[in-house]
Amino acid sequence: MNSSAGFFFIFALCATAPCWAQEPLPSLFFTPDEVTQVEAEIAARPNAFAGKDQTHLHLDSLLYFGPDRWSAWLQGERWTPTTQKPSLHIVSVNPDSVTLALPAQGSRPAQTVVLHVHQSVDLSTGKISEGRGD
Repeated sequence: MNSSAGFFFIFALCATAPCWAQEPLPSLFFTPDEVTQVEAEIAARPNAFAGKDQTHLHLDSLLYFGPDRWSAWLQGERWTPTTQKPSLHIVSVNPDSVTLALPAQGSRPAQTVVLHVHQSVDLSTGKISEGRGD
């Protein structure tokens, strides 16, 4: 196969089934049924993390494919562009960090912080540290 025929073959293959035009999968590692099972197990045990440190918020991992296609794991919980929580708001996400709006807590005023993967913020002081912070 000469190079122009090879290029045409690759172009034709990509043009018939463009991977970027398909609906994104909810997980890189699990099928949609497995994701549903995992989410059901988590919902069945809401107090599973009750004994863990609640004063620090840790950015465990981040997958970024674009401004509207990302997943971030904060304190072991998956967040996407559609996740809504009254206690925390993700302002923006880029390939290497997450910007969070933290509500006022105790004597600490409301603030915006930027976390990189494997960083934590102390919710009582707003101080950012490497690792889990606990």
